[in-house]
Amino acid sequence: MLISKYAEHKRDFPEYYDNFCIHNNIRMVMDFIGVEKVDNYIDTTSGVSMPKVGIEEFNLIYNINTSGVLEPYDEKMHISLSDRSDDKAWNDIKKCINNGIPIVVLIDVFYLEHLPYYKNAHGVHSVVIYGYTDDERYVEIVDWYKPYFYIGRISIDDLKCGMASKNPFGELINSGYPIRNKWIHIEPSGWNATSQELLYKTVEKQLKTFYLAELEDENFYYGFGILNRIKEILTELTDYPQTELKNICERLHKKIFLMYKYSDFNFNYMKKIFEELKMTEFQQELNVLNSRTEYWRKFLNLLIKTVVADTDVLYKKVMSQYDKVLHFENEVFSTYDKILNHI
Repeated sequence: MLISKYAEHKRDFPEYYDNFCIHNNIRMVMDFIGVEKVDNYIDTTSGVSMPKVGIEEFNLIYNINTSGVLEPYDEKMHISLSDRSDDKAWNDIKKCINNGIPIVVLIDVFYLEHLPYYKNAHGVHSVVIYGYTDDERYVEIVDWYKPYFYIGRISIDDLKCGMASKNPFGELINSGYPIRNKWIHIEPSGWNATSQELLYKTVEKQLKTFYLAELEDENFYYGFGILNRIKEILTELTDYPQTELKNICERLHKKIFLMYKYSDFNFNYMKKIFEELKMTEFQQELNVLNSRTEYWRKFLNLLIKTVVADTDVLYKKVMSQYDKVLHFENEVFSTYDKILNHI
């Protein structure tokens, strides 16, 4: 069974979707089924929490169980999750394929033979299944992600193992949490929001889930609580021996990296939709969002340098750069609030 039109469908890969393969696959399937202005529905807000653990176990948990689109349209994204190791997930996916519906699945790169991580490193990834061979030994996939842009087959055994993978923590950023046979079926009808409505929902959600979130509870930090705790950790690390400092800085870089990527993701979303709506009066607000992204990038560049360089002078620069990040995150808070009140 093959949905041949999906393999032939025109597709692109905006640079700011780098590290957001799930969202990119969702937008491609939405475009295939006829949704207009698909990028405006994509949820670019950062759902993140920080467990209250020791510095050596520092972690940020990003919400990979997101539907990928904004409320209430997330109700049109039917997400299946299961810890079962039998064939149920595949049998359900097969029914959708038989009905002409491409399916977005999460899979461990350890089981994707066309990637350099095959049997070598773990990390969650996403592909679209659009068919399977008659003997059900192989599935047809599109993995439209740079630099591979793969359209071809993987074995059904690798699919099943990759979807059920525990995805143990390792060198890749998206490792460290189970995939749980997650797959997504997208409804084709009822996508009728205006761009202005979707912009409002984006800004409102970003404020609610991060900038206005409670700072902490018994087990986790949230929003500004995360940012403040990172500042405390950086300060505490000044008393660590260099070897330990380097190891922890490497872990911090790996875990914080997606905060920078979400910043860039959201900035480009806002820029694109402002241009569409001709909201030229918000250029200064866009500049603030862009500056926030640049300060995160510079901070991470300095942080990773501490892993390979003499850290005494460099670490002071890390601390100074993070202060600038905190300053601009407060600026972004005010910026989002201003945008929300003027939409």
